[in-house]
Amino acid sequence: MNKIIGNIAQKSKDGSNIPFSYLVKMIILMISLSAVLLPYVYIKNQIYYKSVRINQLEKSYTHLKNENKILKIQYNKLYFKSITGDG
Repeated sequence: MNKIIGNIAQKSKDGSNIPFSYLVKMIILMISLSAVLLPYVYIKNQIYYKSVRINQLEKSYTHLKNENKILKIQYNKLYFKSITGDG
C-alpha cells in the first residue's frame, strides 16, 4: 500500500505523467459543468421559494375571503336591524 502511495506521490512530483493539455481540458470541463449546473440549481431554488410564497398567499386569500363573507353577514344583520328599528 505504501509502495502505491509512494508511486503516486513520485508521479505527482514529477508532473511528467499528466500532460498540460489534459489539465487544461479538465479545467475547461469543470468550468463548463459549473456554468451549466449552477444556473440550474439557482433556478430550481427560485421556483421552490416562489411556489412556497404563492401557497402562503393563496392561504391568506382564502382566509380573507371567508372573513369577508362573515363580515358581510354581520353587516347585513346590523343593517336590517337598524332598518326595522329593533335595535
